Amino acid sequence: MLFYKATFYCFLTEEEPENTTAAKNRCQLMSYINNKNDGTRYIRRFNETLRNAAKPWTSSCFIADNEEGASDFTLVFTVEKNEEAFHLIAALKKTILNPTDEADIQLQEITLQDLIQLLGNSDRNYFSRDFVGPFWEFIRDGYSGFRSTFLLGSNFKELIPEINDYSCKIIQHLSKKYFPDSLFFEEVRRIYSRKNPKKYYGIPVHYDFSFSNSRLGKELIQLLFHALYKNHRLIGQRITFISILLTELDNERNWKALDELCKTAQGTMVVFDFTDREETFKKEKRPLHTAGIISALDNSDTEKLFRIMAKHQRNTQFVFLETPQQDMFHKIQESVDTNLPMIQFTEQVGTRNNALNYLHYLIEESNINSFAPADWQNILTPQDSYTAEDVQFDFNFWYNRALQENVYTAYQGCCKKKSNTNSRIDSYTKLQNMVGLKEIKRVIDTILSDFRLRKIRLDAGLKGEHKTLHMLFTGNPGSAKTTCARLLAGILNEHGLLATGEFVECGRSDLVGLYVGWTAKIVKEKFAKARGGILFIDEAYALNSDDHYGPEAINTIVQEMENHRDDVVVIFAGYPEPMEDFLKANEGLRSRIAFHLNFPDYNAEEMTKIFAMMLKEQGYTCNADFLEKAHSVFSEAVKHTEFGNGRFARNLLEQTIMKQSARLIHLNEGADASSRPLHRKDLITLVADDLAVESVTNYRVEKPSIGFM
Repeated sequence: MLFYKATFYCFLTEEEPENTTAAKNRCQLMSYINNKNDGTRYIRRFNETLRNAAKPWTSSCFIADNEEGASDFTLVFTVEKNEEAFHLIAALKKTILNPTDEADIQLQEITLQDLIQLLGNSDRNYFSRDFVGPFWEFIRDGYSGFRSTFLLGSNFKELIPEINDYSCKIIQHLSKKYFPDSLFFEEVRRIYSRKNPKKYYGIPVHYDFSFSNSRLGKELIQLLFHALYKNHRLIGQRITFISILLTELDNERNWKALDELCKTAQGTMVVFDFTDREETFKKEKRPLHTAGIISALDNSDTEKLFRIMAKHQRNTQFVFLETPQQDMFHKIQESVDTNLPMIQFTEQVGTRNNALNYLHYLIEESNINSFAPADWQNILTPQDSYTAEDVQFDFNFWYNRALQENVYTAYQGCCKKKSNTNSRIDSYTKLQNMVGLKEIKRVIDTILSDFRLRKIRLDAGLKGEHKTLHMLFTGNPGSAKTTCARLLAGILNEHGLLATGEFVECGRSDLVGLYVGWTAKIVKEKFAKARGGILFIDEAYALNSDDHYGPEAINTIVQEMENHRDDVVVIFAGYPEPMEDFLKANEGLRSRIAFHLNFPDYNAEEMTKIFAMMLKEQGYTCNADFLEKAHSVFSEAVKHTEFGNGRFARNLLEQTIMKQSARLIHLNEGADASSRPLHRKDLITLVADDLAVESVTNYRVEKPSIGFM
């Protein structure tokens, strides 16, 4: 259904003298309004005449407004096809205007919200007191439910874009900006194909846009709209965006309102935008795994939506906008009750060459392309694959810096702190930069590869089951278990496997309650807090106890691991031997853990590298003799049980810095201090004599002797 507003600007023809009655009442409507005997009766009669004239094309037609004392007025009506609007206007001119009148008519398509507002104006001006018809019944009976469900500017938005006469080549060129896959370009060619009739017969296919950046997805949808409208695949210019959660349609009245909305959108486009509401889920830490937001919904809700879409699929163009982690497209394909033909478009995940071509396009299209460096390829951050969002991030980083450094040169250096650090040094890169941990890095690469392949399978219409990621970390203190768990939360979030990347660390004291029954509640609260992230339970075997509280905590953990298998990753950490006893405490515990990762003790070479990285991070330097002596210290330290791994390196550095301080103070306060002042190089340089070699004895554990006292 299309909504139109026609504004009549009436004027007198040259043949009619201005002092006649017709000249004073330049159209029949004005004569009815100005009749002083019974204006309401005349308005009623006029409305009846108006509807009779419009009857072949619509039953919904009313006068909305006029300026007092003027001959200009606004008429509003609904039609099923846009060509009917012109036939209706021609018929209404004969009804409204006197034979000696003429009018300039401005015809404009409007939104449903515009129509409601004009209907209110009509009622206040006493133009529609006797207004009747099917559409009026919807406004009167159904719109109250509609208005309580769909909130303008929040979950309901309407747009009438300015129509551009784009050719197929122009659409394809403009689409490159959004880095879509090849299927989008194929569909554009099909839309413009000469094999298709240039006449509206109905909606042959519907669309799903899977984009990590919702803004890019919406802009690409509007480009597709221009292609469809130009080729008569749509008859109206209106685009309706609905970003409501299906769980918010909690009663039949709301579902009826959605049904009515899809019905009134016939001939136009309706976009179900699930990306806008994703922020709500993130704030509430609700699941955002492969199946996305929709996974949290009851199957009956999705089936209700699909049935409504199937009901109106012939004349309403439906579009889904979702993130790559969501799965509405495949739910549509697998739905038993619906047969909705749908094509999915995804953002391209390309190679470096693809990304460079896209980056070159963005630079050339920008207004500062003349400032692009000769080695512009280095703007792109090195990585295995790229999405449009990745390339745009790097482009925006260069663009902002170029504005400050090359265009508005007075701002050079003023934002140096912000500009010098590219924030896309992500958690994965930090993990790769850590010393050792080869097995841990391999397993994480396997998880990411599996997720990427699962997405490719889903894009190809194949099934891709979501796998549990609960883990067991075993290793001695200082072997980077906690650090890796924190980075893993960031990695899984940055790659779309977890919604928030939340990291919640706890131990026995954080999980057990003071009284019976409290523990289960506390455990559930920890899982709720960790939604969309990782729950890290350190020294989990401490829950193995003879009291009631530990077993209650374990049983609740096992239950919650199953309840939150898609939105919380649980990591148990501790020593290897006690952890084996912990797994035996509950039969369901071991089967729910997908990965058992052992963190080995570092060897002397790895400890030396860690030590060198630590002192560099704290702003110190050293020479080869220092590192050679440090290697000797670590070679001795690793022979002892529980030497502390990374913690030992940290403690050694702290004590070494203290020895350096003592050396420099003694040097500065000695007899020749005046001739040897301290320089910056002295303050940041560590020498071999500074090493606190006595630290090794602090980690020596004597083996117990065997014999008799």
